[in-house]
Parts: sequence; structure tokens; C-alpha cells
Amino acid sequence: MKELAEHAKTIKADAIAAVHPYFNKPASLDGVVQTIEQVAAIAPEIPFYFYHYPAKGGYNVDMLELFKALDGKVPNFVGCKYTHNNMHEINCISRYNDSRYDVLVGHDEGLASAVIAGVKGGVGSTYQIPFMIPIYKEIFDAISEGNVQRVVELQGRSCDFINIVSSLYPGEDFNGGLKDVLKLTGIDTGHCRLPHISNNDESVISTLEDLLIQNGFLE
Repeated sequence: MKELAEHAKTIKADAIAAVHPYFNKPASLDGVVQTIEQVAAIAPEIPFYFYHYPAKGGYNVDMLELFKALDGKVPNFVGCKYTHNNMHEINCISRYNDSRYDVLVGHDEGLASAVIAGVKGGVGSTYQIPFMIPIYKEIFDAISEGNVQRVVELQGRSCDFINIVSSLYPGEDFNGGLKDVLKLTGIDTGHCRLPHISNNDESVISTLEDLLIQNGFLE
């Protein structure tokens, strides 16, 4: 992580994001705090985001306590990417210290709920899909307009798309499914990085295309 932070400093990156170590997992909040302190200090002029993903990282940090511990202690700590489904916690950290910090949700299927709970945006896997971009942008518009029914409909479209891909590419194969979706839109992003395996079954891609057309995502 330190080497990557040095690289980010060299290329003058806009921001740095990091997870805590997930092989030798932290045993306490203090372990996470000290990790962030050391990585963030390498490039103190670059905004630092903590990537909270307990399902992958194997340790569920109390995020409100983390924000309190970092507040004023790590000057370039600006917020987090939050890939978890605890809306109470999302609301608490979004409001912490007069909403000083930037909280970005990582669950695309929960974008609307998270925005209502206080997040400022999202970083997710399905935002890269060309035909999904207008849907997510309109979710923000509909929330601003107070159009609750439209918000429900739009988030439902997101869930429908995710369900289609998940039905053919379950579990960790999901990202490979998104690569096949991109290929159907004319964007070839190559193979998955191992240990994820790329799909080579044309019948699966054909079924994927049929389902996307039937559900109005592709023409």
C-alpha cells in the first residue's frame, strides 16, 4: 500500500483509496486507524478515502468510530467508499461533523436508499454500463424533485439488470458478466483477472443478450 501511495504521489493522482489488510486482518479499530495514518501520510497533499467492504475484507469496522478517530488526526482523510448495507451507519457517518466527509456508496442496488440516507454519490460496478448511466443519473434527479414513485421505479430497473446478470454469472462471476455486457454494447474490456475466470460459453452470452433485449436494456 505504501508503494502505491508513493506512486500516486509521483503521478499527482486526484485521490487515494485503500482497504485495510485482509489476509492479516485487523483485530481492532486502532489497527485500522494506524494503517490509514501510515498510508495517508505518504502523500499528505492527496485526498485519502478508506474503502469499507466488510464482506470482502473480513473485518467490520465501526465506521462512525473510525471517522471520530481520524477526524483532525489525518488531515487528508476526506471520506470513504461504503460497500455495506447498514443504512443507519451510512446516515450517521454522512451527518458526522456537519456532513464534512464524502461518503460514496458501493452497493449499486442500494443507491437510492443510500442517497436518501445522506451519501453524496456512488462508486460501483454497474455504473460503467452505458445504458445504465442515464438510470442512475435520473435517480439523483428524481430524489431532488421528491418523486418517490419514480425513484422506486428507477432503482427497480437497476435491480432488474443486476438480477439478470447474477442469474447467469453468480457470485464472483458477476464482474465477468459485466464484461460480457460491455462487449454486447461494443466495448471489449478483455478477460477477467485471475482468479476470476472469464466466460467462454457463447450460449450464455446469447442468453444474456436475449434477456437484456426482452427487459428493454438493449435493442
